[in-house]
Amino acid sequence: MSLTIRLVLWRKKVNSNIASSSSLNTMECLDKTARLLKTDVKLYVQDAIKTQLPDIHCFDLFKEIKKINPTLWNFIYVLTSNEEEEKIWRQSYFSWNKHYMPEDMQQKCRLFPRLYIASCIFHANSSHCVQPLHLLASDILDKYSNSSSDLLTINSRLGAGISKDTLKRFITNRVMQLNRDNTISSEIFALASFDNLDKNQSYALVGSGKDKSGFHGTTIQAVIPKPSEKNENLDIALPEHIEKIDHRKRIEMSSNRTLPSDIITSLKEPNNLIGEPSEVKYNKFQALKLVDFHESKVEIHQWNTFQSILISYGFVKDHVKEKHIIIPGLKTYLSYSQKTTEASTFHSIAVLDDPADSKETVVKTLNILHDRFQIGNKLQYLVVVGDGKSYDHLIKLKAEYGCVLDWVLPYPGDWHILKNILPIFIKIFYDAGLKELAGIYHHGATLKVLTECTKFSVTHRFFCHVWEAMLRCQINAYKNQETVMDWRKELDIVLNTVLSSCDHTPDTSEKCAGDILDCEMWKSLLQEKSKLESLLEGVRTNFDQWRFHNCTASATFQFWDTFVHTDFMAYLGLYIGIRSRNWNLRNVSLKKLACLFYAFDRHNYLRMIPYHLADLQTFPQSVLDHFEAGCFSVSITGKKLLLCCVG
Repeated sequence: MSLTIRLVLWRKKVNSNIASSSSLNTMECLDKTARLLKTDVKLYVQDAIKTQLPDIHCFDLFKEIKKINPTLWNFIYVLTSNEEEEKIWRQSYFSWNKHYMPEDMQQKCRLFPRLYIASCIFHANSSHCVQPLHLLASDILDKYSNSSSDLLTINSRLGAGISKDTLKRFITNRVMQLNRDNTISSEIFALASFDNLDKNQSYALVGSGKDKSGFHGTTIQAVIPKPSEKNENLDIALPEHIEKIDHRKRIEMSSNRTLPSDIITSLKEPNNLIGEPSEVKYNKFQALKLVDFHESKVEIHQWNTFQSILISYGFVKDHVKEKHIIIPGLKTYLSYSQKTTEASTFHSIAVLDDPADSKETVVKTLNILHDRFQIGNKLQYLVVVGDGKSYDHLIKLKAEYGCVLDWVLPYPGDWHILKNILPIFIKIFYDAGLKELAGIYHHGATLKVLTECTKFSVTHRFFCHVWEAMLRCQINAYKNQETVMDWRKELDIVLNTVLSSCDHTPDTSEKCAGDILDCEMWKSLLQEKSKLESLLEGVRTNFDQWRFHNCTASATFQFWDTFVHTDFMAYLGLYIGIRSRNWNLRNVSLKKLACLFYAFDRHNYLRMIPYHLADLQTFPQSVLDHFEAGCFSVSITGKKLLLCCVG
């Protein structure tokens, strides 16, 4: 064999040994990587199994990623990265010991499938390691498949979700947790409310409108209007009778496959705690006199103050318009001087598969509330709020059951009262001149919604605009006949000071050419609101005299003056009273509106409003004190003048 052939064979052998050695090193490297990542997976799974099922209600993508070992997460990210992503992460600071998450929003969207891959790895390692994404996917699948057990089983076997039993177990634990968290302290003033809960299916096979297939039930909730308002004055049970609840105690992961029977029973058929109607009947209103329904001095003061502020608003807005300064509407004007609003808290108590507007449902609701609030043990009284029909059932049940239901303090939903006044305004004023105005701004279906009062916001906004337009029309007519104009000069001094202190640029658009729409400008102007209102005190007196003279001279003027300064002013008083937690303004406005229900045959409310006003006279003083402190309306956002009624 020649030397050349020997050299060729030797080189092949050497190359083969090198390749074999390189392959062995690669396999060893992969083996070490696999064992390292497997350890990370095991540690994650062991930790996850020890904890309770995850709460998908508080799901946070980035928090879930941070729970995964950074090496494992980065390995999955690098393994699944496309060319663009690979280019970006190679150019950026990348460390295997720190979770890599891109800043680009489009790339962030691709974090979900990677988290799902990690979830599948953990779930494949142990079926007891339930992941939030698996829970979410299974819960969505359960909803849109009409709870198909077969589909959830197939999905579980594919590793894409969890089984029906695990989903039930999660729901069980969640209900138990919510049941524990909904404990309401007797030291805080709380109210209860119940109302219809209607959820129609968008694509029902049968039925239309309200008769569509779907869920039509009742929701019961507790509301704490002002968490800082303590229940010190209320008649509560002695401390030794109050159960001590450890809020730090965790809910252990349950192995039950269904909801506990006691929870189901308590929701479906609560114990009859209120008992049977009492044979002893008495008239709790027999001591009341007509004078008890008169407006109190405090209420009259609140009404006069409110009326003065609204007329001042009209004068200020009309005068600043001459300077081309545009300020927002009434709610913004009133909210500027308001104190900080305390946000309310809400607790869901139960959802019943029964219509709210029935006597049986109201009795069941009262039994649930009696149990939850431990009436007679923790509390002696509970304010229960309902809409028109529900409130009607409450007062009839109180008459039927007598002293058995003395603990129930019925309260009508104020928003429902507002809603039921609007059809009266349509009946009185629409054909008297508003029809032409409505036809200018509303057409077709929107006009029908306005006239039939089927959407509160549309009709409410229309009447507010009409009221302001008519008030400013009166002010313009008064200014044209006015002889004393000193107040205008004084207002101009204030306005010129504001204009000189702010940088402002007039609008250049065709619609608002020359107007000053600057936000900082009207904020500076509203800071001078109290000064402007004090300058207008004398003008308001002269304006009232001018109105009285014109009402005597013209029946048409008197008709619309009644709308601006009496009827709709009372409506606004109730509306602003709710929005601003002004209890006395709310009550005086309600007394002024009561006659409208009587005059225009609103049979339910012409009976319920006087009953409510009489019932308030029998409420415990401690409850009325809480109402006066603002606990009759609630704030969802904590923003000024955006409160709503409890019901």
